[in-house]
Amino acid sequence: MNVLQICHDAKGPFVDICKQYAGAFPSDSVTTVYLCGPADDGVAHGTGGDRVLFFEFDTAAMRGVKWRVLTRLAAVMRETDFDVVIAHRYKCIYLAGVLSYAYRPRALLGVVHEHNVLKRPTRSMFVRWWCRHLVLLAVSDSVARNIQQYCGELSGRLFTVYHAVREDLQVRLLNRTDARSALDLTMAGEAFVCVGRLVRKKNHALLIDALHRSKLDIHLSIIGDGPLRSSLEQQVDRLGMTKRVVFHGHVKEAFRYLKAFDGLVLASGGEEAFGMALLEACVAELPIVCSDAGGPGELGIADLVFEAGNADVLADRLVELTQLQSRSSQERLQHFTMDTFSRRMTTVLSAVSKKETRE
Repeated sequence: MNVLQICHDAKGPFVDICKQYAGAFPSDSVTTVYLCGPADDGVAHGTGGDRVLFFEFDTAAMRGVKWRVLTRLAAVMRETDFDVVIAHRYKCIYLAGVLSYAYRPRALLGVVHEHNVLKRPTRSMFVRWWCRHLVLLAVSDSVARNIQQYCGELSGRLFTVYHAVREDLQVRLLNRTDARSALDLTMAGEAFVCVGRLVRKKNHALLIDALHRSKLDIHLSIIGDGPLRSSLEQQVDRLGMTKRVVFHGHVKEAFRYLKAFDGLVLASGGEEAFGMALLEACVAELPIVCSDAGGPGELGIADLVFEAGNADVLADRLVELTQLQSRSSQERLQHFTMDTFSRRMTTVLSAVSKKETRE
């Protein structure tokens, strides 16, 4: 069987995500296409599969009708008869959907990684009416419910497929001493970490506020960068917490350093669709606190949960987190293994095949 995977770019977690989907087809030929970004041998190796193509378009090519992108993709689909096409994020879903009328795969799968992706009427109409053979994979039940809000029930065309944790994470973790040395951490008290881009949905401002209210000698490392960094640094300075909060910026393969810390905090609100950092923290066997909203709240792997947006409750949870002992990674990750992911994908493809047979 031939499988084509289309991804916008290799930023953030998408190399790992593409590796998961390629790994779900171990006996088949998998081609992955990254539409934007430079060719990178490291990305190609990390993606896995049989072939990785880099189109190297810039963001301008992804606007409007996207003729150049459609032409390049059509050439790839023309040379190989793909049985399964997997498209990540809406622009790739749109491109794969348009081309599927000329090069019809047995299964066309669109992976929805965020909330409100199909909020625009033109997008929901594309899914509901113009591309009725498209099957959507939501990364959480929260995202699936959000899709139904805009597209209706989509009977037989909507499945939840959780991400899996990378199988090689455990062996790649640095020990506590080496991880602290690499991050230049010298504090003596409890040290928690928050990993994620500095954007509104991650609620870093709420976390900093809660840490200030906790009144304990708790230190916080914030790993990630983004447009809110300046305002967050100003908040820390205003609250007199510059000795308790460290901004590390973007750290490549941040998961490798998690054993430097005593716990992980994810303060994201309802817009958070999943939370890959939670899985990585489980591998490092860190106690976890996260909000009850969106994807993270439904995963069931956090040790403590707080009401999304409530800084007072989060402050209490931070204090409680200092008293917790970690649970084993095997216990917490039993539903997020590659075996489980592969079984879910098999279930999806079986359901799609049965639906096609009936029609």
